[in-house]
Amino acid sequence: MSSAEGTFRLTYGIEGNTLRLTGSTGQVTLTRVAESSGEDRVASDLAGKWCYVSNVYATGGGARSSNTCFTLSPDGRYEYSGETDSYNKFGGATSQSADRGTWTATETSITASSASGRITTYVLEKRNHPKNNDPMLVLDGQAFVDVLSKGAVALTQFTLARISGRASS
Repeated sequence: MSSAEGTFRLTYGIEGNTLRLTGSTGQVTLTRVAESSGEDRVASDLAGKWCYVSNVYATGGGARSSNTCFTLSPDGRYEYSGETDSYNKFGGATSQSADRGTWTATETSITASSASGRITTYVLEKRNHPKNNDPMLVLDGQAFVDVLSKGAVALTQFTLARISGRASS
């Protein structure tokens, strides 16, 4: 291995789920973390970026746009962000929120443990989108689509369909 400080020689050994790195200054042991098979666990099949996008336009002027996304990482971390913009002929308002922490799941729930100390459990349903069969997570009745499985094009198409009123969540 080379760095700005020079070249270092490392030897390694792999034994089962253990990786051992040895160098001139010592040894480091890394152990692969296996997915838990218990009731409350990190479920790698739920990992991904999940979003809800909604745009509503009023006939007499005005609109409301909401975008809520959360990313579930396979290592048990999550990040959440949400934004809502509303306006009418009298003015407008914008709100934003964000959070991060750790998560676990059962077959019927996801529990988020925020870095702020707040713990929230959501009712979980796994569904496929009724029109295009894309995977969805439904948390407390709100549907979120997996935007990473099809990339940014899928999110753009979904957003455009929502704007035109052709898609349902």
